Amino acid sequence: ALAHNAGGFAPAEDALLAIACAHKNDAWPLPSMTLAQSVAIRRYAVSALGLMGVDRAVDVLEELTRVADDEDTEVRAAAALGEIPCKSSARAAARVAHSHPNPRVVVAANNSSRALASRGFFSR
Repeated sequence: ALAHNAGGFAPAEDALLAIACAHKNDAWPLPSMTLAQSVAIRRYAVSALGLMGVDRAVDVLEELTRVADDEDTEVRAAAALGEIPCKSSARAAARVAHSHPNPRVVVAANNSSRALASRGFFSR
């Protein structure tokens, strides 16, 4: 619901970016969260950034494909790049597809590249 209603609302985008960037050991947003809860919330934030089309999240998402603590977050970050309609997202997806060692992430990045290309956003 947040992703569909808060697009362009800077405070929501800022909060999602903060969650996506938080290290798994950070006690944010609640110190009483378990590791599994914080990882799940981070995954939702990554997906929401893509659905909202937050173009300033492209660098964060690309970085998460390399440094996330779990494979599912890396895959979600690569997939989220395909939701952000801009040339920088297309370039990031192409870089991830070309250089990532994990085949699941490569597939997600390739799908993102194709989705963006079909909408006129090419990596060149």
